[in-house]
Amino acid sequence: MRHVLLEPAAGHAEPGDGGPVSDCGPRESAAGHGYEPRPSARWGTARRRINDLVQRARRFAKRLRDEPGLTQGDVGEREGVSGPRVNQVLSMLRLHEAILADVTDPERDTPVPLLDELFVIGRIEDPREQVTRYHAVCGSLEGRRGGERAAAGRQHGFQHLFAQARAYQAALDAGEFRSLTALAKSEGVTHHWVAQVLDLLTLAADLQVALDVPPERLPTGLTQKEVRRLARLGNHDAQRAQLRRLWPGLLT
Repeated sequence: MRHVLLEPAAGHAEPGDGGPVSDCGPRESAAGHGYEPRPSARWGTARRRINDLVQRARRFAKRLRDEPGLTQGDVGEREGVSGPRVNQVLSMLRLHEAILADVTDPERDTPVPLLDELFVIGRIEDPREQVTRYHAVCGSLEGRRGGERAAAGRQHGFQHLFAQARAYQAALDAGEFRSLTALAKSEGVTHHWVAQVLDLLTLAADLQVALDVPPERLPTGLTQKEVRRLARLGNHDAQRAQLRRLWPGLLT
């Protein structure tokens, strides 16, 4: 199956609606970012939506604790959602307490990651690594503006997408999901988005090593659009040749 990486500007309204997501930033997204919001409320809506999801997760968890034998499917029936959706909401509670405290703080109006990025962070087993990754993502959002599409795609880099791609692939390899569609339903995105993220893993191994680095180590102008074009080539030698032609020195 061929996969294609999305443009940096792609977004989705909320997990569960099946829309795609890319990098974090101040545009319409699962975390509620909008184009050029007022400075005083730039991240307020995002934080309120994340807080609502965390509170919902805590309510689900309490029901499961208080009613022995109750399943996530049972909770879903009561809430009018699917069992996988309940599981997705509950996954917010895998985040370290320090992260949960920050994203739900009503007094803060600082950047927060997209929900898809928070889900990826929640899969990291080491709590300290979770916190480090969280602060790195939030730090990359400081000072960004909605109109800076190309710069945003470059500044944020590709590390979050590589992490997501490997998490998706690991879930598929472990037999947790029988298809991309089933995985996408669990994640609250479309199967097209899952396929497009997985396309990163079709790049040659040395290209993955060269691209899966902090954004400051990437050359100016290297965006998700260009990486998508590389992935479309399919042939690893062609991928290397194209990367060397456009960005000499990136591959050693």
